[in-house]
Amino acid sequence: QILMLVEIVLVLLLSIFEKTNSFNVGKANFLTRGHQSTIATRYLAMEFAWKQVKKQSEEKMVKSIENIQSQFNTLRAGGANPSILDRVFVDYFGSPTPLSQVARVAASGSQQIVVEPFDRTICKDIEKAISMSGLNLTPNSDGSIIRINIPPLTEERRKELAKQAKSISEEGKVAVRNVRRDVVEKIKAAEKDKAVSKDDSKGFQDDLQKLTDDFIKKLDTLLKAKEKNLMIGS
Repeated sequence: QILMLVEIVLVLLLSIFEKTNSFNVGKANFLTRGHQSTIATRYLAMEFAWKQVKKQSEEKMVKSIENIQSQFNTLRAGGANPSILDRVFVDYFGSPTPLSQVARVAASGSQQIVVEPFDRTICKDIEKAISMSGLNLTPNSDGSIIRINIPPLTEERRKELAKQAKSISEEGKVAVRNVRRDVVEKIKAAEKDKAVSKDDSKGFQDDLQKLTDDFIKKLDTLLKAKEKNLMIGS
């Protein structure tokens, strides 16, 4: 909504400036002071709009990084870490609900996680959700509390988790690139409508590509750290 508002404001500003000052870049052979003032105002309006668009794009990319880091936390390197269950969703009254919203999850010692449902009637649903989560965990329930023993990681399991981490990282890269793609489409549309010049369009796209590359590098750094943690962590 913010992006749309900024775009609308920019188009209106440019329209007003051009109509008021009879500005025509294609036909102008020379610039009067009035035209120079119009160009300056146009440039400032465009720069302001671009900064807002870029800021919003960066915020979306940051959220993508945070989401990937959250998913990385669910890949255990060893020991009882309650966050490994963050990706578990329970069918609660027909709605997929995060486990943390229907139960208390805590570590009990270094090799066991305890899940205590707020509603004991969904114990079996929680067991099923954990078993089908792909985390390779076996829940044991006494009807009111679910215990999950965390076995030491084998070399094969470590490699499997490292593969999962790489797959998660790729999802993050796709999300970041999608942010770039959406904005580039809007820039090109603005260029087509003569709202921005060809040079400005290229400048904005180059600026956005640099931002995208920076976030891709951040994802690569996060992946390398996670792979190292998974392969040598205890």
